[in-house]
Amino acid sequence: MTRAYSQPRTFVLSWLTLLLAPIAWATALGILWSLTNESCVHQTRTAMWVSAGVSVLVAWAPAPFAWLRRRRLDAASAAGERFRFMLEAAAGVSLIFALTLMLSMASILLLTPCRT
Repeated sequence: MTRAYSQPRTFVLSWLTLLLAPIAWATALGILWSLTNESCVHQTRTAMWVSAGVSVLVAWAPAPFAWLRRRRLDAASAAGERFRFMLEAAAGVSLIFALTLMLSMASILLLTPCRT
């Protein structure tokens, strides 16, 4: 069973699961910052809401995948234990970054996009 954990496809999927939420957060940060000027000119925040919502969904998506995959693991070997830890970390990181993105959505609601 150790051989299954050392396949390149497994490595790529586990790292993608772990890093998708931070990448979504960093992308949202740049996109939301660049949309402030356009939102000020057009006096609408629709584009900001849409990009923030999509970012939350992308950041949240790895959590159930990682958690369900973790439950089906046979962690009898050291490689299995490492893979299990990585999936648990991916689920936690995903939820933390999704929560961070949801909290940053409060700034869209409370603050004006126009710089003074």
